[in-house]
Amino acid sequence: MTPDVHLDEWRAACRWVSSMLPQEFSEPPFMSVDRTQSREEFAERGDSRGAGAPKAAPVVRGGKAGAAYGIILVSAGFALSTLRVVFVAPLLGAATALVLELVIILIVSWSVARWCATTFRVPKGLDARLAMAAVAFTVVVGVDWVVAVFAFQETTTRFLESYMTVAGLIGLCAQIAFACFPIFQAREREQG
Repeated sequence: MTPDVHLDEWRAACRWVSSMLPQEFSEPPFMSVDRTQSREEFAERGDSRGAGAPKAAPVVRGGKAGAAYGIILVSAGFALSTLRVVFVAPLLGAATALVLELVIILIVSWSVARWCATTFRVPKGLDARLAMAAVAFTVVVGVDWVVAVFAFQETTTRFLESYMTVAGLIGLCAQIAFACFPIFQAREREQG
């Protein structure tokens, strides 16, 4: 079967489910639908989605930006942590190396948050920025958990207990701060 056949079957199933729902549930509340263009107008543009295709709502854009923000920060954090453990900590000590890493990662986070919000066109509204912050925080903590449990063979309990150490609390505070940057930046632009 070609992908178009599966897509047609999927659309038919969605239409059937929508017909069974009350009118107020026929469209998801988080998606806006543009029904002003006909199928022909979409076809002329080469858009195969058809008339009435949903546009990304602000919260969805915030979630996508948050995922990108989190992934970029996980990558940067992994690189900086490796440098900290291998090179900086033996020279300056573990505590000083951790503080130095956090300063650098927070500076990088501020720039990456702004870039992601601009790239994904996340509006300044609190709902979109909260979505961006929540998804980014979830990505970072989720990846930390996956690495701790699967790479370092720690239990989930031990992972959570690690936040009760001084280094763990400092790291958690930095993660919360980095997650709040998109919200702070939206407020900064409103006031400025």
